Order: sequence, then C-alpha cells, then structure tokens
Amino acid sequence: MGIEGTGSMRVFGAVVRAVREAAGKDIQQLADHVGYSRTMITRVELGDRMPPPTFVEKATVFLNAGEVLAKAAEKLDRTEHPAWFEGYVDLEKVCVSLYTYSTLVLHGLLQTEAYARAVLDARCPVLEPDEIERRVEARLARQALLTRTPPPQLSFVIEESVLRRSPAGPDAQKKQLEHLLTLFFIFRPRRRAGSEDSRRRLTGGRSFEVRGRFVVIGPASRCRGGLGLREGCHSSTSARCPTRSRATGCARAGGRSPSTDSQPR
Repeated sequence: MGIEGTGSMRVFGAVVRAVREAAGKDIQQLADHVGYSRTMITRVELGDRMPPPTFVEKATVFLNAGEVLAKAAEKLDRTEHPAWFEGYVDLEKVCVSLYTYSTLVLHGLLQTEAYARAVLDARCPVLEPDEIERRVEARLARQALLTRTPPPQLSFVIEESVLRRSPAGPDAQKKQLEHLLTLFFIFRPRRRAGSEDSRRRLTGGRSFEVRGRFVVIGPASRCRGGLGLREGCHSSTSARCPTRSRATGCARAGGRSPSTDSQPR
C-alpha cells in the first residue's frame, strides 16, 4: 500500500531517532519504557505512523529530551487521508467517469458509516480510535460525488462474495445491503454484481485473475485517457491509460460492459 506518512510525520520520526541515539538508547529500550511494540516505534521513527497516545510524554522523560519532542509533535499534520491517497481523492472529486472493481470489500463510495468503521477498525497496523473516526468522516464526505451536478459516469463492479460477507456483523450488513438497494434505484445499473459465470462468459472461458481491487478514473481534463489505481495485499500501483476505450476495458473484464454504466435519474 505504500508509506502513509506525511512530511511532518517523517520529520518527527527523524527527531525521535536523533534524540534516542543521542541518549544512547536503542529502539527496544524505548519501546519497553513507553509501552508499545518495537515495530510501532520503528514505524514512528520511519515516519509512516502517527505517534500513539502518551508516547511524546513518556519518551521525553525516558530520553531526557526537554521540549524537543513536544515542539516537534506540534507540527504534526493529522490529515483526513493517508498521504499516498491524497492525490487520488483530488482526482475523484472532479472526475467525469469512475469505474471500480471490488474483490474484498465494497468501494468506499458505497459504504455505510458502520461498514466503513468496521473496515478501518480491522486494519493492520491498527489505527488509533480518533484516526478511525477522522477517516470514517472523510470517507463519507467523498460520497458527495454520487449526487454531484453534473453527474459523473459511474460503474461499480462487485464480486458476489463481497455481498455475502461483512466485516461489521449481520445487523450492519443488513443496513449496508439496504443502502445498496437505495443506490440501485437511484442509478439503476443493469447488472449489480460480477459472478464467476459472468466473468467466464466475458473472457471466453479463459483464466482470469485479479489481485485486489482496482479503480479507473476519467479526469476532468479533455485528455482521452484515464488514470488507473490497483490495490493489492502488499502494494498499490497507478498508471495512465492512453485511451478511454482501454480504460473502460478494465470494467468490461471485471464483469460488465461499460455500456451498462450507472447514471443518476
């Protein structure tokens, strides 16, 4: 997925490491004193994790850091989205088309509050409660795209297995499915889910494998191409599709034809 840290987090991490080394302490000693794992402290020093609660206070005492860590912590940016995702969000806000293929969980634009919170709560490494709430609010705010004027061209291809399981429990799943039905009557897609049979028909029986979800965005500019984002278990990649037809081909391969893309009534 890539490093999530902002520039301020990396600066703070470098300060922590410098102070720790100046005090003659190793990472394990610092971890034992502040009550967090060695991995957590390492990620803080690398700048890809926000320092956990009480870290600054305890580390200051243990490392005899004076006001250095507290002053550095004041400059930390607590952004709504991970740094690697900010560029995508900016494009999503102004896109003219968006094609998605979901293999594990529903796309963020379709999630209810309870579903989104459960997905973020199950994340590894674990997020702090206030960070989860901040990201839930940001995810729900992105859903303004669904009712934007003028409306974008939208396509949500969902693996059948995604609809049969929920990270949030049966009650939340029921509300999530009811939310999808509401969206269905607004956008009226001709096909709601990509099954194994439909994918085999569209691929002529050839082997087809997707290693994680992907999104193809049609930018607001007049360029003919699109921008693609693919997410896997260990990494994410983005690429520019040179033509719109090639971009929408991703949606076709996923289980439906772009000709059935959803449009608000």
